[in-house]
Amino acid sequence: MPDQDLTRFILLPKLQLARMERVAETRTFIFHCFTNTKTAFCPHCGLETNFVHDHRVVKILDAPHAEHRKLLKIKKKRFRCTGLGCKKVFTESIGGIHKHGKTTERLKKEVLYLCDRYANMKGVRNHLKIGNKTIYKKHYEQLEIKWRERKNDPWPKTIGIDEHS
Repeated sequence: MPDQDLTRFILLPKLQLARMERVAETRTFIFHCFTNTKTAFCPHCGLETNFVHDHRVVKILDAPHAEHRKLLKIKKKRFRCTGLGCKKVFTESIGGIHKHGKTTERLKKEVLYLCDRYANMKGVRNHLKIGNKTIYKKHYEQLEIKWRERKNDPWPKTIGIDEHS
């Protein structure tokens, strides 16, 4: 039971750990994972299907742990919809990773946090071992999300001012 809690902490909720390897020269942990879902909903027609068409392995970069990079190699299922007239093939979705994404939400939030802490992107690049373009793109995506959250928050109606002379 404790090992399952640890893998849920390190990995994303839908993933099961198959094996793990450590690459010493690049200071990287590679987690080989698979999903534990049996069915998925078709994004085109909305019907639930359990017909597995094939499998694909995707590489997803995750937030580092103790100055070690973390790479998730996920074996995802591709389902074929069994609905009348649909018959489309689609890949299952995993919470915490956007469609066609190569990074997790945890890494994006880590980039935002580190950009606030470091004076320039060079420090963030050295800490995360990712490129400037990725840092720039993920940082401004997260800033846009924060800006939208604050935009919906209206200013207060009254302000209290204390005068001291």
